[in-house]
Amino acid sequence: RVGIEDIRNPVVQRSLREALKQAETLIHHFGARPGRIIIELARDVGKSARERDEITRGLDRRNAEKNRHRKAIQEELGMTAEPTDEELQRYELWKEQNYRCIYTDEVISPPDILRNTTQVDHILPRSRSQDNSYANRVLCLAGANQDKGQRTPWEWKVRDGKDLDWWAGFEARVNALNIKRHKKNLLKMQNFDERKQGFVERNLNDTKYAARALLSALRDLYQDQNEPDPASEGYLAVKKRRLFARPGAVTSILRRAWGLDRLKDRSDDRHHALDALICAATPSEWLLNSLTREYHRVEKENRGKWVPPVPLPWPEFKGDAAAAFESVFVSRSEKRRGRGQGHKDTIYSVTVENGGKVTYERKAIANLTKGDLNRLKDADGGNRPLAAALADWIAKGKPPDDPPRSAKGDVVRKVSLRRKGSSGFDLNGGHVDNGDMARVDVFAKPNKRGKDEFYLVPIYRHQVMNQRSWRRPPNAAVVANKPENEWTTIDSSYEFRFSLYPDAYIEVVKRDGEIIEGYYRSTDRSTGAITLSTHNLREPLIRGIGVKTASSFRKFHIDRLGHKHALKREIRTWHGEACT
Repeated sequence: RVGIEDIRNPVVQRSLREALKQAETLIHHFGARPGRIIIELARDVGKSARERDEITRGLDRRNAEKNRHRKAIQEELGMTAEPTDEELQRYELWKEQNYRCIYTDEVISPPDILRNTTQVDHILPRSRSQDNSYANRVLCLAGANQDKGQRTPWEWKVRDGKDLDWWAGFEARVNALNIKRHKKNLLKMQNFDERKQGFVERNLNDTKYAARALLSALRDLYQDQNEPDPASEGYLAVKKRRLFARPGAVTSILRRAWGLDRLKDRSDDRHHALDALICAATPSEWLLNSLTREYHRVEKENRGKWVPPVPLPWPEFKGDAAAAFESVFVSRSEKRRGRGQGHKDTIYSVTVENGGKVTYERKAIANLTKGDLNRLKDADGGNRPLAAALADWIAKGKPPDDPPRSAKGDVVRKVSLRRKGSSGFDLNGGHVDNGDMARVDVFAKPNKRGKDEFYLVPIYRHQVMNQRSWRRPPNAAVVANKPENEWTTIDSSYEFRFSLYPDAYIEVVKRDGEIIEGYYRSTDRSTGAITLSTHNLREPLIRGIGVKTASSFRKFHIDRLGHKHALKREIRTWHGEACT
């Protein structure tokens, strides 16, 4: 029997909790436990008990290893407090990289492990790969991380920089490391598209584990039923099998056999409901067993897609299934967790010019445009010759064999450019851009005609995390196309309505009567417009929705069964307490 507390995979643990809550909701709604529950497993049926035990033993070994490393980092750095997960990760990366920066091969001293001179970098940029796993992380010097930016090592040094000598040394260093082959492949990857299949395989493994764990946990639903005497009238009903596991391949076969494949679109989240309908409509376990045996024969013979002659559950089934599919409403829950980056990884240099702070970024000359030259550092002074050389080189078509040179005759690979207007804050002597918004607070105030106008106050993750600097929540509402110091200050004359978190369900009624509704995705801080997606599709997005002068702007609670409940008003909170 698998309990939630026994599961170490956080993805599987979260999936299991959600599935059990959904089962409890259905039982409460219908007032009875289901007569049977079918769990669809991933396409291949999964691993044997021996293989699962080996995985568990591997996790135990990993936990023991982490405990040893915690003690080692405390001794090596003289730490009195137990290291945090981030500090432990830095130490483990440092050790597996032979105490060197993965990119520059420079030695990283023990004290520098936890200093700002080093940073944890995503080998494949997280913004592009969505991979935040340990295998996609390395420890490097801060300067190397800033230069690399949102590129893979190959893109950074070879595709954009054409530095083949560096690449040869880098490959040799990576090959010499005692790390898993998967991580070596990420470091040496030259074609980013190769990564796509990896996501599919990892998600498939999580699905297998979650389905089996759920099947085990659901047995508890029926444990409180007393088993009657075999001679009693109710014996057969209680002894009847209630829980079933089904491989996804069989569901796919039935979907084709019943002519419903055209409805299957994995970008449309209703495809899960379609598979649930097919599972529920399957007439017998005997049919499933027959299909499974035949499927294995077809697979061995490599006969491609197989469409068996399976009769419809009832004559009108195909039309009924299509109508039911169209009526499905996808329920999502708000993501109120404040996890994520407090700020962007890159720290930009800051200088004071004409009494104001100016930030600069480094940019490879291969990516320069003629318009960038107006932002060149000291272009109106000491860098005039360089600006002229760059302009001439761009005009010639950027010949790689004749790169521009400085006044001293040195080849120029990168230049410093004055950054365009950006949001963010100062950190460790430099400037960082804001990370993701944690939420957006919505306020309303009647205009001169008595009509409500709506105001959006962005709240970023670093503001939520920094309680010392932000004892009260921000109160600056976006004004379209204005810098932040010219935004509207929210005072007691404004009424707080609700907070927008990712996957909050929103309805906007425009002054012309047009109704736009969907799940909230983001807010554009430059225009104050919001972005939504439809209930069943995360793409395409509905962008550029202005709300300030909307005739109605409402938020709904969507329960687990897809019912919508309008929220009149929420209480504004800050660090768990009500605030104004």
